[in-house]
Amino acid sequence: MEWAQVASYAGIALNTYDLFDCFSEEIEYIWGTTQTLRILKYLYFVSRYLPFVLHFQYSYYTHLLGRPVSLSGSSLNWARRIWGLYKFLTLQVLIGIVDVTVLIRLYLISNSKRWVLAFLAAVVGLRIVLAGWTTLLVSNMLKFRPHPTCRLPPAASIYYLAGELLVQGVLLVLTFGRSFMISEKEARRNYVASRLLDQGVAPLVTLIALVFCILVQSSSSYSDLLYPYGTRLIIHMHKVSRPPQLKPVEDTQ
Repeated sequence: MEWAQVASYAGIALNTYDLFDCFSEEIEYIWGTTQTLRILKYLYFVSRYLPFVLHFQYSYYTHLLGRPVSLSGSSLNWARRIWGLYKFLTLQVLIGIVDVTVLIRLYLISNSKRWVLAFLAAVVGLRIVLAGWTTLLVSNMLKFRPHPTCRLPPAASIYYLAGELLVQGVLLVLTFGRSFMISEKEARRNYVASRLLDQGVAPLVTLIALVFCILVQSSSSYSDLLYPYGTRLIIHMHKVSRPPQLKPVEDTQ
C-alpha cells in the first residue's frame, strides 16, 4: 500500500473521530439553533464533510494516476494535470474557510468596527488574488511537467508559501495587538469580545504553525489536522458568544 493511500485512510480515521467527538456540540451550536449565521453554517458544513469526499478520492485516484495505466501518454498527462489542479483548489477552499473564520473572529474581537471590516475585506481580496495567481502558476507547471504522483510543483509551493505567510502574519499581529490594547471597560461593553480575549491567542498561534507545515509539505495528505481545527474554531465562537445560562434561584421559604 502506497504512502498516499495510508495518509488518506489516516485522514478518514482522524476526521471520523473528530466528528463523533464534536457531534453533540455540532448539534447544539450549529444545527440546533437559529442564532448561528447562515454563512458560518455553510463554512462548517464544507469544512466538516468535504474532507471525507476528498480522502476517498485521494485513496483511489492518486494510486491510479501514480503508476502506468491503460491510457496514452498525452491522456495520462492531461489526467494528472487536472487531478493536480483539483487537489490544489480543494486545499485552497479548506484553508480559505479557516482564514475566513479567523477573520470573523478578529472582527468580533475588534467590537465590529467598520474600518476593521474594510481592512479585513482587503485581506480577503489579497487572499483571493494570491490563490488565483498561484493557480495559474500551478496550471502552467503541470502542463509541461505533470508530476507522476500528482503532487504540486515545489516552485509553486514556495511562491504561495511566501504570500500565505504574509497574510497569516498580518492576522497574527492584529490579533496580538488587539489583545494587548483592549481596555477592561471596552471589553465589558462587548460580551463576545471579552470572552474571545479571555481564551487568549493560542488557537491562532496553532493555526499559523499548521498552515506553515501544510504549505511546506505541499500535499493535501498533510492537511488532515486543518479540517477539524476549522470546525472547532466555528463551534468555539458560538460557545463564547452565548451568555451563560443562569439557573433560577429557588425560593426556600
